[in-house]
Amino acid sequence: LYAHDFPEPAADRLLAAAQRGEASPEAYAELGHICRHRDMPEEAGAFFREALARDGQNMTRYLDLAGLHAGERDYAAAGEVLRQGLAVYPHSTV
Repeated sequence: LYAHDFPEPAADRLLAAAQRGEASPEAYAELGHICRHRDMPEEAGAFFREALARDGQNMTRYLDLAGLHAGERDYAAAGEVLRQGLAVYPHSTV
């Protein structure tokens, strides 16, 4: 739904899955993107961190969180996330 420009129903379904404990790392990442689009950076960060915690071998998770920090002009935090991502990069997935 989110990919087809229906963020509200997508957010409702993804949140319900998260509350049931059934959300995938991708679902948490999508919730992060929805929150970022809604200009809710704190919530976006929480969802991106949860996606990263559940899928720490996926470079996209690091890039999502680093991009959020950079967008908020927190370059030190963005750099730290990227450094962490580079540590797993040789073994990561995309």
